[in-house]
Amino acid sequence: MLSTVGALWKKDYKGEDGKKHAFLTGEVNLGILGRKRISAFKNEKKEKDTHPDWRIVMSEEVASDDGKKEYKQNTCGALWLKEYTDKDGNNKKYFSGVIQIGLMEHNIAIFANENKKEEKHPDYRIVFSRPDRMTPDQDIENDGFDEDDLPF
Repeated sequence: MLSTVGALWKKDYKGEDGKKHAFLTGEVNLGILGRKRISAFKNEKKEKDTHPDWRIVMSEEVASDDGKKEYKQNTCGALWLKEYTDKDGNNKKYFSGVIQIGLMEHNIAIFANENKKEEKHPDYRIVFSRPDRMTPDQDIENDGFDEDDLPF
C-alpha cells in the first residue's frame, strides 16, 4: 500500500483574464524537512510535450516589517499528467513529478482521492514514488534499496 505523505484540495482563482482557473493547494510532509505548504498551477506556457503540465509552488511564511503575515512563494517542482490502467482495466489519470527543497529532490505521484466522502476531505493524495512509472496498485514498501549505490 502506498503511504500518503500529503494532500491537495482543488480550488479556483480569478486570473488576470477575469476567468476562473483551477489550482491545487495543500501540504506535503517531507520528514526531517518538515511539513511544507504547496500549490500546483497549470503550466500556461507549455510549448512541448516534455515541458511540465503543472508547476509546484511552495509558500513560506515570512515576517514583514509591519508584523503582518506575508508569504514568500518559490517554484520548487513540476508535474506531468500521466495515465495508467487499474486492475479492473479502467484508464485513470495521475500526476508524476518532483519537488525540490534545498538540495533534496523528492519524486512524487499524486492520485485522486477515491475515498473522498465529505467536502473537507482532500481531492488528491500525494505519495513518494520511484522516478519510473507509479500506480496506486503498486507497493512501495520494498523499493529495491541497494547499499552498493551509496556514494561513500
